[in-house]
Amino acid sequence: MEKLIETLGMGEYGIYVWPSFSIAAIVILIMLVMTLRSLHQTQKTLNELQNNSN
Repeated sequence: MEKLIETLGMGEYGIYVWPSFSIAAIVILIMLVMTLRSLHQTQKTLNELQNNSN
């Protein structure tokens, strides 16, 4: 267990690495959610346009 804590602590740099990693992961997740919402909205608009053109 001590080895795991030491590894996750990354010496003196863990205090900088883990918050940076967390922020990057949160930003990527937000970008993924926004992209999927945009895709859904665009597909909905496309379907409406295709239905109206028939």
